[in-house]
Amino acid sequence: MKTAMFRGGTMPGFLLCVMALFLAIMAMPQVQMAHAAPVASASDDFKQLATALGDAVIRADDGDTLEMIARLRALNVPLGNEINFAEGQALMRMHRNDAATASLTRYMAGKGRLKKRAQAMLDELKARQTLLDKSWRRDEPFGPIRLTYPDGSHIAASSTGEDLGYSNAVSSFVDARGVVQWRSVLGGTSGAFFKAGTLLEDGQFVMAGSTYGPTPIERTVPANAAFVRYDALGRVVWQRNIGSSTGKNAYGTGVLADGKGGMIVSYTLIGAQDYIERLDGDGKTQWRYVPPKEKNVSDDLAAMVRDDAGNIYLHMEGINPVLRVLNAQGQLLRVVKPQPPTTGFGKDFWEKHRNYTRVTKAALSPDGRHIYLYGASSFGASRRSRGSLYVVDTTTGAVPWVVDLGAMVDYRDGDFSFAADNKGVVVTGVIVPETGPQEGKSFFTITRYAASTGGKVWERSEEVGSNLRSHLATVSLMPSGIMAGVRVGNKFETVFLSHKDFDAIEADPTADAPVVAFLPFSQNTEARQALLLGQARDRLNAANARLAQCQASLISLNRVGVIREVRADWGFVVVDLDSPSGPGGDMLVQRDDGVLIKLKPGKKPNPRAISAIPEDNSFNQLTSGMAVVVSGDVPPSRCPAELAAMNAAQQELAGLSGSQTK
Repeated sequence: MKTAMFRGGTMPGFLLCVMALFLAIMAMPQVQMAHAAPVASASDDFKQLATALGDAVIRADDGDTLEMIARLRALNVPLGNEINFAEGQALMRMHRNDAATASLTRYMAGKGRLKKRAQAMLDELKARQTLLDKSWRRDEPFGPIRLTYPDGSHIAASSTGEDLGYSNAVSSFVDARGVVQWRSVLGGTSGAFFKAGTLLEDGQFVMAGSTYGPTPIERTVPANAAFVRYDALGRVVWQRNIGSSTGKNAYGTGVLADGKGGMIVSYTLIGAQDYIERLDGDGKTQWRYVPPKEKNVSDDLAAMVRDDAGNIYLHMEGINPVLRVLNAQGQLLRVVKPQPPTTGFGKDFWEKHRNYTRVTKAALSPDGRHIYLYGASSFGASRRSRGSLYVVDTTTGAVPWVVDLGAMVDYRDGDFSFAADNKGVVVTGVIVPETGPQEGKSFFTITRYAASTGGKVWERSEEVGSNLRSHLATVSLMPSGIMAGVRVGNKFETVFLSHKDFDAIEADPTADAPVVAFLPFSQNTEARQALLLGQARDRLNAANARLAQCQASLISLNRVGVIREVRADWGFVVVDLDSPSGPGGDMLVQRDDGVLIKLKPGKKPNPRAISAIPEDNSFNQLTSGMAVVVSGDVPPSRCPAELAAMNAAQQELAGLSGSQTK
């Protein structure tokens, strides 16, 4: 299905557009200007570019369309108004909305022949530009895989058995107003399904999954890993199928845009091996990385993510999980082993449940510092599967926290979904309380967790229909807010939360939660308390560090003498003492940059002098006249401002800790 704004190919309306465009731009070079010599007939360059432009518009090749228009304008000859329409249409499909609006506005001002279609596109562009100004909710077509553009329109991908085969992969483009503009089906009588997808820079997208066949689909027939690039109209640009030479089934498991026109893909041969490849824009392999199989180390790829610098993170799941980090060229940078937590719920989870909670999803902070890993299993007294989320430092392997997300309705369709930024992670899903007055009910919940502590920054929740098996959620973080979705039964709803709803409570966790029209904030005292405690501990640590820094800067007050002579040839220095009593602790020399050099006391030839040997024989850093001090503590009272700040931070933490234990 394609609507008027996005249709392509040989549809009559689109061909009329092409004809009008072509005739308009071809006629213009023959126009004569007043008081000027006649303009020469169209040059060969102009004719070739005009023909190429017409062909690009017919093919709906947006990149070629913009290139041909730029080259025509570079000829510096008058061009017809219809060229603005072609430009605006291409820019719109590439989601370059401001530029598209400018082109189509020029077209309307020039009284173009396709003003109804141009106005429809301007209406959609206005919707894109205003959609995310405030929070909203609406019913939309279902898609367990959702690829969201920054303007709020998105690709929804799912499976269907209603079209050509037992299981076909379906991709749909949903515009900013929630209208499906086109629907593309892949699989035929053999079948296909998608597992992941990614948006490309030009409005196109790539899906990863598997195709069956060539016989009519049966679950026992061979499967090939499949990677499919689509253009902005849902047409297949290319399809790359990867099979196994050993006859084993192959499955596409992941795909990431690399920011350079290509993509990173992953696939697995069942019972054999995982593979990571970079494909260029045409689907050709540029490099391949094969994670090694090591004894007693897991070798199953569970998740693949990428940071803003282009590094690729592979979480290998199993009894001994590891994180493999590759650079953008597919070279191994480091292998990181998660370090088991040593306290609290994290320690208990790691010792008793982690091996039964296989990681199935991951999200990465854009700066690459933290990877968030999710899995589900039954543990404790729970009668249901429970979601668990933990964070791993991608350099040290430290696991600062583990969170029990709660029980879900159905482990097959009820998974949680999450997305990360540098502040933390946002988790969405349907939670089923197992105790208390809400036991057995279902609540669609969106929760923000802090990166440093795992504490809840805020939570919004709303009861949804219970006793329905399918509770599937999605979430995307955007500059303007959070886009989330939930399916309950056969109904799929999209919710957008504007950043204006939660900016204040994130800036000041003690502030009252704002009143909102839907998905009300949970008054979760324990969650806010955990966050405040973490912040109070951070403030106390910072205050202690500033006090120690101040004390170190005043160590010169502990002077006991001065270097008289440096005798490197004899291996010692001579120190004249300020007092015959001598030093009362370890002697130190403070360089101009604040670095302290330790002196080992030697012989004392007279009450006012002592020899000493510098640590590490660093004679070249010592000169006559340098002050010698002792390492005795500088009283905190010598740093009154830093001491007051430390005392205040201690009192704040004590007050919060006391209220938490009540």
